[in-house]
This record gives sequence, C-alpha cells and structure tokens, in this order.
Amino acid sequence: MAAQRRVLGFIAISFSLVLGAVIGSLATSHWIKAKQFYYLNNLSRSELKVKNGRINDHTVSSTHLSTSQPRSSLIVSSEKHQDRNISNNHVGVPFQSKFPRNSDCGHTCCVPLSLKLEKEVLSSQRHNPSKTNRPLHRISYIKTHKTGSSTLGSIMYRYGARNELILYKSPTHGLRLNYKNPKTTPADIVVYHYSGIPTGLRSIDAWKRAFEWYNGVVPEGTFITIIREPISHYLSYYFFYDEPKAGSLPLEDFVEQGNNANILMRDFGVRTHSEMQEFMEKYAGAFKTILLSNRMQESLVIMARDLGWSLWDLTYTKLLDSSIADFRRWDGKPVKRTPHSSELDRDLHDKIEALTKLDKIFYDYAERELEKKIKTYGQGFSEAVRALDSLVFSLNAFCSCNDLGKDESSFCRWYSMSDMKYEGSISASGHAPVKSLSFLPS
Repeated sequence: MAAQRRVLGFIAISFSLVLGAVIGSLATSHWIKAKQFYYLNNLSRSELKVKNGRINDHTVSSTHLSTSQPRSSLIVSSEKHQDRNISNNHVGVPFQSKFPRNSDCGHTCCVPLSLKLEKEVLSSQRHNPSKTNRPLHRISYIKTHKTGSSTLGSIMYRYGARNELILYKSPTHGLRLNYKNPKTTPADIVVYHYSGIPTGLRSIDAWKRAFEWYNGVVPEGTFITIIREPISHYLSYYFFYDEPKAGSLPLEDFVEQGNNANILMRDFGVRTHSEMQEFMEKYAGAFKTILLSNRMQESLVIMARDLGWSLWDLTYTKLLDSSIADFRRWDGKPVKRTPHSSELDRDLHDKIEALTKLDKIFYDYAERELEKKIKTYGQGFSEAVRALDSLVFSLNAFCSCNDLGKDESSFCRWYSMSDMKYEGSISASGHAPVKSLSFLPS
C-alpha cells in the first residue's frame, strides 16, 4: 500500500507540473497576443511615421508579430473579401489575420504595417455600397492638367484591371480624336488626356469633338473629371510647365503679361465668356462627378457613392509630388517648389485671380454640386472620409517600408506607376496586369 501511495503521489506531482507548464505557456501566448493587439491598435497617425523603412516610436519585434500565430478568428466570405467579420473567441485576444505573410516580408515594418492596412480595409467595408447597387463600369474620364488627374487616372486604371474591363489603348500619350482603336472600341474606361497641352486648344470646338469621341468609344459612359482651386492650379501649372523652360519669365512678369489666362478651362477649349456660357449650359451637367483635388478625399467618397465603388477601389499612392526635394518632371528638368496662394503678395494674388475668372465659374459650380451631394449623403459622410483617409495613409505607410518582400514591392510599384507607365502597360486588347496580396481585396 505504501508503494502504491508513493506511485500515486508521484503521478499527482507530475500531473501538477505538466498542468502548470501548460497554463504558463497559454498565459505567455495570450500575453504576447495581447501585446501584439496593443501595438496594432495604438499605431496612430502620429506614431506610424516611417523613415528608412523603420517605424519610429513603435518598432515592433518579430516575436510580437509572429506570422505563425493562429488565424482562425477571421471569417472571410468568398466574394473578393467583401464581407469580413472579426470574431474574438476570447476576451483580450487580438485581431488575427487568416492570411500568412510571405517569409521575405520583414518583421520590422512590412508585417506590422500590413496588419494595420488589413485592419483598415476591414473597417472601411461598412461604408461600401449595397450589393443591390450595381457599380458603374463604363467611365469617360476627362483627364485635365495639374489637378491630381494622374492619381485619379491610376485609380481608374486599377479598377479596370481588377474588374477585367476593357481599357482604351491609345498609340500616343494624348488621344487622337480622328482615330478610334478598333481593338479596344467599345471600351469601358479611358485614362488618357484628350489633349497633349491645353494651350493648343483654340476654341470650344475641340471639346465638342472630344465629347463626341468619348460617346463613340465609351457608349453610355459616365463622365468624370477633376479640377482644382483656380489660383492654386495656375501656380502649379506655371511651376511645372513654364518655369523650367530655358529663359522663362519670373512669375510676376509672366502674370503681368497675361499669360495662361483661364488655363484650367482651356482643357475644355474654353477661352471666351461666350464659350464659357455655352459650356456651362450644354456640358457642365453631363459630368456625374466633378472631383476637386484640394478636397480629394471628400470628392472620392462622393465618387464612390456615385459609381457604386468601394473605398478600397479609391486608394492611391501620391504621384508627381513636386513638394519633395529634387523633384524632376518627365524630361528630367528640376521643378521648383510651388508656393501656396497665401504666400503671394496681395497685388500678385489679385492679378492671378483676374486671369482665372472663367476657371472660377466652373470651380464654384463644381463645389456647389459637391456640397449638395455631401448633404444628401447624410451623417455617415464624415466617417467615410476618415475611413478613406486612414486607408490611404496606411497604404502609403506600408509601401514606404524598406523591408518589403518581392510580392509586396511589386504590389507597391503597381500602385505608384506614373501615367505614362500605366498607360504603357495596357495591352493591345485593352487589358492591364493586376498585382494583389493575399490579405487585401483583389
């Protein structure tokens, strides 16, 4: 009996030790997950400053962000990630991704910011249109100059690629209005400028021909364009196109001579007051959405509502950012920093204002239309704008990492293509390549 008691005692002690080890392991595991949850949920905008591929203030170790953690808590539908629900089985268990990260996605920046981006995508989906609203796919996009139009064009390009739409293929950077490529006509989306330089358009007749061309190439297409606050636009156009030229005039002299009057409306062939009146009466109402680049996120949220697109469809990385040091335009010439209109002296400001009166008419119209749509959108508008802003910020932060893997780098390059590059990637049949990552909507 004594021997039996000793054996039973030994078994009890061993069981206690094993049980304690298991409990300790589980506690440690949950502590690690809880700490991962803390990091992911406290990476605010001010803390997600990426410099040289590292996250300042919150450098998360690979231990805290191990991709070997269980991922069963994320439930995903089969329809391109459109309906995702996060379900935590235990209180305090953090957000977990069902999708493993590539082994070459670094744990210093790539992994944590990919998780942050995935969370933002999931969060934004409550703002997506109802599935009963069929999205509009045929887009006559009128690309303007120095308005953020290359960025908007890249959004159109990626939407066409992801949805296997026909993108019109032009043999030139500017469309030829006397030519319709038979291989890509009819098309679903056009992403090119219809005019190489707006100063070359001598009258509204050029716009009339373009309007007919778009209606022929994109039957029943939805007209979309983007414009910019007129004084800001005038300055941007001058510093990008005119100032870099050899022997260019200083801004003050350039303005004094009356150059580039109503340069925004010249993209529509408008030069005179009578042409402006005709444009407003016959064509302004043809645009379903007119985006304002100085109110980009608000405009994009309205465009999403107008077209029935998701917020993810509208994400972008900034292109042609002339605010960065040593920025150069397409021909390699340096572009000086564009001053803000508030930096101009009053006399120069007033002179530019006088040169852009026709531009202001169309801009004011577009801003009124935007305000009407915001009011109609309802209380969820501000929240949708914040959601899109967080998506775009998280995407740009992720693509700033210097420890991205091969697939992640390819995805970010796809997002950051210039207009000439994404135009060039359209195949002869009008299709474009798609880059995607497993944890993001395709």
